[in-house]
Amino acid sequence: MGIKGKFSIVTLLIGIIISLASYFILERSNNKLIEMEATRIADIVSTQILADRAIYTKTLVGKLKKDGVGADRDWHDKKGFIALPA
Repeated sequence: MGIKGKFSIVTLLIGIIISLASYFILERSNNKLIEMEATRIADIVSTQILADRAIYTKTLVGKLKKDGVGADRDWHDKKGFIALPA
């Protein structure tokens, strides 16, 4: 095998190594990006749930307390009561 053949094999091996390294780096980056996006969406959802809960408590429970009823854990056993905000 001449110098051209050896050079071709070395070049091919270097290309394969670079390709594999690039693949693993991109795969790891993609997984981290997916994890960050999932965490961001979970933060948005929990913020929305807390806001909904606050409005539920302020409007419904507040009005019901003024009317002499309210929210209770055992709401299904009490007339005029509603469930506590979960």
